[in-house]
Amino acid sequence: MPKSDIMTSQDSPAKPTHCPRCNSTQFQLSDFVQYQIFPGGGYQPCSRPRQAAVCLCGYSISTKSLNSRNPEDRSFKESIDSARESCKRKSSDQLLEGLRRDFIDRAEFQELRDQINILANVLEQIRKADKEKPPHKP
Repeated sequence: MPKSDIMTSQDSPAKPTHCPRCNSTQFQLSDFVQYQIFPGGGYQPCSRPRQAAVCLCGYSISTKSLNSRNPEDRSFKESIDSARESCKRKSSDQLLEGLRRDFIDRAEFQELRDQINILANVLEQIRKADKEKPPHKP
């Protein structure tokens, strides 16, 4: 397995890197390449491979310093950033969907409160009617 800048450190070689998103220390080193896809099928690489450490949770970390003046490095960094943003949005959307499923909104709350008030009034009327009735004799 090739060593990378992010996975080894001169200061503390025994201390593993932690994922900033999930704190895992397990990564898969992967090579990523841009491809040109042709309309009739087929594809060809159009960049040199770029290596990233991909965590079990899907978070990726570039394994070398990227030069923002190099178009291929810049494109790779933009792809990593775009993937991270997509994961954040997806996670946020999933969280919101879970909250919508588990909780009620204001309109539903108001409707339930109105129904409870109606039932409370009906119960009060029944109690008044029971008090006004003469006791039942067996």
